[in-house]
Amino acid sequence: MPCASNFDGEVHALRAWYVTLGDAIVNGTTTPRPHIRDVDGRRRLLDCVREALSSGDKTKLRPALDLVWASQHLDALWQLEEHLGRHAAQVQAGVPA
Repeated sequence: MPCASNFDGEVHALRAWYVTLGDAIVNGTTTPRPHIRDVDGRRRLLDCVREALSSGDKTKLRPALDLVWASQHLDALWQLEEHLGRHAAQVQAGVPA
């Protein structure tokens, strides 16, 4: 589904953040701040999904809903960034988590 390409920026940013967190834990460097959300990509995704749902084409329904659900999973991963980063920083500082 063409709408999925609107996830690219967010997926790459999430992946980069988690890789950087892993590197910070392994190497004892500063934990990364939560990444900046791709607001424009999200808006384009929702506009595209809305168009697909309102098109009346039943073959587009399931893929469009799958993207909405995937978006919710990405939101959950983004929300974990602050939590994980805070705990990683505490461990590095020798503070009990």
